[in-house]
Amino acid sequence: MEIEQVIELAEWFERSLADIETQYEALVSVLQNNSQHPNQQPVSQPLKDLMRELSDMTTSELSTMQIHVLEQLDVAHLVGRAGKDWVRRKVQSTTFDPATTFQTIKEGLSDLQQARTKLKSLKSAAIQIGFSSRASGEGSSPYVLSVVFQNDASIETMQEWKRSASDWELIVAGAAEVAGEKSSDVSVVGAQNGSIILTLSAAPIVTKILATISKHIASMANDYLDFQ
Repeated sequence: MEIEQVIELAEWFERSLADIETQYEALVSVLQNNSQHPNQQPVSQPLKDLMRELSDMTTSELSTMQIHVLEQLDVAHLVGRAGKDWVRRKVQSTTFDPATTFQTIKEGLSDLQQARTKLKSLKSAAIQIGFSSRASGEGSSPYVLSVVFQNDASIETMQEWKRSASDWELIVAGAAEVAGEKSSDVSVVGAQNGSIILTLSAAPIVTKILATISKHIASMANDYLDFQ
């Protein structure tokens, strides 16, 4: 995974948490009161406000690899529509227990805040050694897309490598021809070890065509957050 993607994730998380933190704290405050005092406060409005903010989170901006980072931080289920459904289930449980619900929602907010702290620390360290987000460093450069092979993907012989390269040459050349571009203008600007990852740089229209080809796979990242 590229360092720039983690920096972008940190920036996205900072913006997104700023949008929902106030609503989270308002809900936690009401739940705390209801768990400790006989005078119960209504939960419906702060819950509705938080659910609306969670639903509005722009999770479609995230790549599959960025979502994997959120999973490793154990907060993927707390953001976007998945987060909305999680909060609703916890608060509207048929076995509603004010003390337990207060503790659960409070821990959810704490997990989000801890994830923000970790991502901010990583971003700060990366910037200190010269990295930056693509958004701040690319200017008017061509669009960049990552081609990721995971799990069982492997190349064991040079023949397999050449065959795979030929397949990608045909795919990119076909997309470029449809877009009225030249396949020679699509550049490999990065490659990583581990799972096979190639980073390509291409004109926006070529990138869009290649993204459309892989739409049913790529859209699974956002769908995962929507339907978890």
